Amino acid sequence: MDDAFQKMLRVSEGDLARDRSLTPAISSRLLKETRSVGDADTFKVLNSTSSVNDYETITATLRYAGDGFDLYVDNRNADSLTDDELADIAAGFSVSAMHAIFGEESDVNGDGVFDVVFTQAVNDLGSSSGGIVTGYFYAIDLFDDSDMSNQREVFFTVVPDPHGDLGATISSAFALSNLYPTILPHEFQHMINFNQRYFVNEVSTENSWLNEGLSHLAEDVMYLNDG
Repeated sequence: MDDAFQKMLRVSEGDLARDRSLTPAISSRLLKETRSVGDADTFKVLNSTSSVNDYETITATLRYAGDGFDLYVDNRNADSLTDDELADIAAGFSVSAMHAIFGEESDVNGDGVFDVVFTQAVNDLGSSSGGIVTGYFYAIDLFDDSDMSNQREVFFTVVPDPHGDLGATISSAFALSNLYPTILPHEFQHMINFNQRYFVNEVSTENSWLNEGLSHLAEDVMYLNDG
């Protein structure tokens, strides 16, 4: 299911890149105020694995401010990850190594960071279709679309669910040791890839199979280096 969902997003991004009626958010420089740990914000999150037009709005709190990225946790899942666990996740996420291999992400709102949101909305995506989705990046968030876009660099991932209340059982230990070290570089590669092709080189989006392959390469490189 995760692969099919990712393919749908990559194909839809190709459509976005060809649709010049959408204005890239970069053109309006949506500069935001500096955010601090403890601040809450709202995010639009996909709630269907078969459509890119269905969203729900969640509230999440900034729990960790890293070097170039911020980690948010859905307020409904505040107890699913401790501050120390988030710090460990951040420590294992080498943004500079990703930059060296794949290039840099965009900065459409001019805040100098990208966001990672841990939310049960991603757990729900999988459970609603009888499978599992571990995370996603979708480039609509880089465009000036008030209905669907978060107008910032952001990707979303699951929260630990040791009792399977949200769908597939995901223990904290498994999420911390196996899922997050691969999900974060995987989705970050998609974010970088869209920027490098659409904004930097002004060409069509990457073939979906190659884009996905590069994200799996990012997983392998980052996870092996971390191990």
